[in-house]
Amino acid sequence: MIAKKNPKFNLEKNRMAYLQLGLFIGASMILTAFTWKTPTSNAEKQRAMQLADIPVEVIPKMEKMEEQPEEEVFQPQEDPTPPQDNQAQQNALDLNQDLQTQQNKDKDVDPSINPDIVDHIKIGDSDLPELGEPPVLDAPVEYPDEDAIFPGGPHEMKKFILNQAEYPAYDLQMGNKGKIYVLFIIEKDGSVSNVKTLNSISKGLDREAIRIVKSMPKWTPAVKDGEKVRTFVRIPINFETF
Repeated sequence: MIAKKNPKFNLEKNRMAYLQLGLFIGASMILTAFTWKTPTSNAEKQRAMQLADIPVEVIPKMEKMEEQPEEEVFQPQEDPTPPQDNQAQQNALDLNQDLQTQQNKDKDVDPSINPDIVDHIKIGDSDLPELGEPPVLDAPVEYPDEDAIFPGGPHEMKKFILNQAEYPAYDLQMGNKGKIYVLFIIEKDGSVSNVKTLNSISKGLDREAIRIVKSMPKWTPAVKDGEKVRTFVRIPINFETF
């Protein structure tokens, strides 16, 4: 008796369909893995908003154009009169007199005294000043629970920068422009300190960016574990010309 396969259980005819289904499922899993987004906490979102670029553009005021004064170059003047021989002779006579005076002083010294022997003075502990420990400064906190806030928020800070900014006349003439990042510290009382630029475009624009930040009013200080702390703040200031 010859055994025959049941056509209902013949899997060879559906092999191509199973292969295509497997490839489709695998490609879907890979695409899902690449497009998967990890949720972020509210604290991380606030921190990212703080360091985000605030589009503050400083436009030059044309009526305040001023020319920078030219620097004067100092040239030393040479003395036209050469030294005279009489002055050299007088210096030689003075040197001989000093040598004779020193020899006379050496003769008057008692030879029993050894000049190499030096009395050592013992200083007691009471004579030494007491040195206290150096003061410990609070290091700025990089990730506080509550970030420092400008009075009124980022939009008020943008208005303040636009009102305070004055485009340097020399940089306006030379066409210097660009974005300057300013890093500073907000103290526990909300004051601004340790202002510096992270990049440089020109000396005039760098000084203007630092001046604007130093003129800011007091911020609301950052908070860590329920206490006010020092923290870093970074903002961009964009200088643009037409």
